[in-house]
Amino acid sequence: MISSIRAANILILLMAFSFSALAQENPIPTKAPFQTDAATPASNGSKLMGMYDVERQEDVVPMDKPHRTSEQVATWVEESIATALNIQNGWDEQQKKAAPLFDSYGIQEYKKYLDTSGILNNLSAHNLQLNSIADSASVLLSEGALSGTYHWLYQMPVMLTYYDRGTKTLKNNKLRVQNQKIMVRVQVGRVAKARDDTGIVIERWSVLPLR
Repeated sequence: MISSIRAANILILLMAFSFSALAQENPIPTKAPFQTDAATPASNGSKLMGMYDVERQEDVVPMDKPHRTSEQVATWVEESIATALNIQNGWDEQQKKAAPLFDSYGIQEYKKYLDTSGILNNLSAHNLQLNSIADSASVLLSEGALSGTYHWLYQMPVMLTYYDRGTKTLKNNKLRVQNQKIMVRVQVGRVAKARDDTGIVIERWSVLPLR
């Protein structure tokens, strides 16, 4: 109950920081998540030392400060939403895949969405699988520190596609599919690197239908 109240308070305060960002869309990154540029060619040993230096720098950033750029966090958010909404089998397998992306409260909200929306039941009853693609890049709504931890609030429009399980490609024009547009909003926050090497987890998950 305490963690639930704390998570809700974090979301409310974060949303108050800056809703002017709603109108700004981040460009889709062209690099892999958290990739850094090498200034000059270097030997393997020098590259490894450089990687360790970056890791050390990130590890010493206080938890109430951002250890990634907003673009890097956006890339992680986009890939995490895709992972959460590409479902081939039932909940047991999906939970194993998605669990590392969430904290304990976030995964409860995610599971509740899959249940109340009827997604899991629909996939099971009709032998379907779910694919998702982003309609556009994620948008940073707000960011800031609260209770000693840094948090970000993003939203992203997503197209869900249901199709027969076992289908290898969606390029077949005769394939029967069902499409649904949704808006996914997630609050993510920093965690100790020992928990996850990105140092970020989804703390809140909510979805609104789009027309």
